[in-house]
Amino acid sequence: MKTINRALIVIKPKQPFLDWLNSQADAPEFEMTLEGLRNEECTAILIPEFDEYDDVWKVVEGIAPEIFEIELSGWWQVPELWPQNRDFNTFKEWFDIEIHSMVGDSVKGQIRKTDEDLG
Repeated sequence: MKTINRALIVIKPKQPFLDWLNSQADAPEFEMTLEGLRNEECTAILIPEFDEYDDVWKVVEGIAPEIFEIELSGWWQVPELWPQNRDFNTFKEWFDIEIHSMVGDSVKGQIRKTDEDLG
């Protein structure tokens, strides 16, 4: 297996995200659990490789608004229902960020990118 010149962050919801999700008028009839949200289908994003963890946080802060919107739109497509405050501090209150510095590629073919956005 070859490593690639990227690092990886995994976005895991915290209690404030779950509270917001369960407070929506059209929330699913079943109540989501934090364990379920954190263990199933978390968002993983490739970022530039880094030498210092401080560099990762600079990258995350720069893309946090977009990630926040991706996470919210995965559940509700109506931005008017999203929380108004989506700054970096709120992002850190709503999500844990796992950082993985070594990323391997087990597939022999080329990585293909699409023009589609995640959100």
